[in-house]
Amino acid sequence: MQVEQQSPPIEGVQSLYSGIDHNASWERSYNADGQVYSSVNQIRLDWQRYLQESLDNNRRRAIMRCYVSSDLLDQLTDLPIEAAVPLGNEYLIWIGQNRHSAVAPSRDVRILPSVEPVQIGSHYRLDTVVGEGDIANLTQLWGQFGWTPDAVRQFVRNNANGNPVALIRTMEQEAIGVMIAESVEFGARRLVEITELAVNPDYRGQHLATILIRELSNMSLERWGDALVFGEYNLTSRSYQSAARAGQLPSQTNMVDGVLRDHVGIETGTGNEVVEPWDTRWLHNFLVMYQPNRRTHS
Repeated sequence: MQVEQQSPPIEGVQSLYSGIDHNASWERSYNADGQVYSSVNQIRLDWQRYLQESLDNNRRRAIMRCYVSSDLLDQLTDLPIEAAVPLGNEYLIWIGQNRHSAVAPSRDVRILPSVEPVQIGSHYRLDTVVGEGDIANLTQLWGQFGWTPDAVRQFVRNNANGNPVALIRTMEQEAIGVMIAESVEFGARRLVEITELAVNPDYRGQHLATILIRELSNMSLERWGDALVFGEYNLTSRSYQSAARAGQLPSQTNMVDGVLRDHVGIETGTGNEVVEPWDTRWLHNFLVMYQPNRRTHS
């Protein structure tokens, strides 16, 4: 399993983990296993073994991402499956369990906005290249995710770490919106997560987030035609509604609502109650949504 692009490993938010990591951000364990499970007993055994390792490492949350065959999914009602993306005869699933009571506010995500053909205003322009002049603006936009000026500077000087990037600029070249993509070979497939979505608060309400999600999804599919392009969207900021307007679909089934609970922290909205000994103040719920791709979802 090869990670092709990554955000800074310490500062900033790492999204696409590879293998087992009991030191993932926000006191989590993360198990990214690219195999396809076809045995109920085997996935139950592997989840319980991994969950115990997470408990032994005193982690707040355990996440396992893997594939299961389509006929297996409905048999796994005893596992805490949070999200499921259909991929032909398989599903990509997220199994998640927290050690504390829920702290992030929940929302009804079964009813989502329809697709809207939003166009960018004539006083803005799309860009796909970051430069030294963007460091201050990106630091301001990404500070909520834990990015420092040094991490942003390294990201820019490394040409966005080779990641596809979408920006919205004013006519004065100010970057007021941004989103990047990260890619990993995960088993026999390529996953592309579009992440770090941020829009300057002074420019919100103009569907700029929808434009960024749509354009970056298209860029990613142009680069990796067979990829699964997905995002994890904050329920607090309602970015999942922007993703729906951009044409993305929720990772839901009749039994799975697609929500990663108290998943990671972002300093936005109202801080949650702290549940000792965990740092739960800025935790949020996230809805996994994916870009339809006839080459992977047919």
